[in-house]
Amino acid sequence: MNGNSQTPQPRRGRSGNPADRENRRGEEDSQTPSHRASPANLSQIRLQGSARIIKDHCADWNNFMERWDELNDKGFQLANKIINLKLHQEKQVQSTEALLAHDSGAESEKTKDEICYPRKHLADKMHNITVHFEGVRRLEYHTSIDEDPEPLFDTWTVDRFCEISEELEGMYSQEIKLKESIVQDIAHQMSRDVLMTYISLWHHQPYLEERNHLMLKSMLLETGWVDP
Repeated sequence: MNGNSQTPQPRRGRSGNPADRENRRGEEDSQTPSHRASPANLSQIRLQGSARIIKDHCADWNNFMERWDELNDKGFQLANKIINLKLHQEKQVQSTEALLAHDSGAESEKTKDEICYPRKHLADKMHNITVHFEGVRRLEYHTSIDEDPEPLFDTWTVDRFCEISEELEGMYSQEIKLKESIVQDIAHQMSRDVLMTYISLWHHQPYLEERNHLMLKSMLLETGWVDP
């Protein structure tokens, strides 16, 4: 994942006057990876080392959160279908109720297979990002001459990226547990009020605070993926 960028070297065989050579040297030095760029021009340089890892994983967070939203919409549709079946059972004769109960149970298993398992796999990937951030933090503190590492991009140190990743991971981990509980109980629940509460919880995702997207945007801004 680390980029291999070489520092531009002066061409051999060119003399020129000392002033020209000094000007060229200044231009070359400004292009080396050690020159910390602002978010405005991060997309125009090749990052390497810790900065490259951090920037790539911020893009991963963006992709995983978009995928989560897709899974949530799909799960909401399936859960809503199950609940409609359950509510319809109240108006049916006993024999029809048994058939619909079987159908709703099958839909519940479908919801678990199509939503909960992929969602759990996605959560594992989110966790891996946090683990990688922690590895970068240990590396930065180990190699830093100063007591505290310098910012990798504009203002954030690696500590801030770790904090954001840990908080996001915690939000999605709690939301997964809630949805797993809903899926497990929804096929056996007959109370209309409880079922309506379930579908509302699924849709509104109480553990995902509104600021989760603000946190993501702040990471993307800091690493230069989006413009201010």
